[in-house]
Amino acid sequence: LKALYFIFELDMLTRQKLRSGPWHIKGRAMEEVAAMGMTGEVTQLSSYLNSPNNFLSNKSLLTILKLKGKQGLLYIDKLNYSLSEYQQMCIIQVVTGFENYENLIDNNWYTNTNKNILLLNIKLIQSLNLYDGFEGLIKLLDHEETDIKVSAIKALGMLRVYSAKSILLDKITTQTEIVRLEIIKALRLLGDANDINVLIKLLPQASFDVSNAIQQTINVLKPEVLTEVLEEAW
Repeated sequence: LKALYFIFELDMLTRQKLRSGPWHIKGRAMEEVAAMGMTGEVTQLSSYLNSPNNFLSNKSLLTILKLKGKQGLLYIDKLNYSLSEYQQMCIIQVVTGFENYENLIDNNWYTNTNKNILLLNIKLIQSLNLYDGFEGLIKLLDHEETDIKVSAIKALGMLRVYSAKSILLDKITTQTEIVRLEIIKALRLLGDANDINVLIKLLPQASFDVSNAIQQTINVLKPEVLTEVLEEAW
């Protein structure tokens, strides 16, 4: 079928649609480009990466990933907008189709200054269980951006990176409430009954949200002591 596609020069029609058709026709052309492995159209596809039409910008990025594989991830650096949760999910879905995940992220990925790439890499590490990225997640606990830290903490919990627990406990009193809440939630997956005393010390000055999160975490770690803990704390 692919050979016939080029013999009958249907690729010429696809190129024409990709360049001059309305948005839905361009989208169909992108599907044809991906299906036929037309890598020569990457430059044209990249011209749509920052299109005000969300469909075209997302479709062009996903098509580039399908054509270029791991190298396609480099094109994320060209985006002038923040990737949505939906777009991250779409990218991860394409990446799961790669033959292997070797060198999917580089050793110093956590030093990247592009927020899109950092957040996506965190999701990739979490979704694909990329062991080589665990150390980078821990290093991101010192990142200046709150949402980066929150995403890293969520991933550390979901991946059961127990080596991060002591670091999280050390940071729990020095973080903003948003980050503190995420640490408390992560302890439900990483912690044990020995960590309850650290949580108890937070209760007297805790906000309603933090207090509620602490109670839920204690209930997970050692439910039989929750009532006693609350009576002593208050």
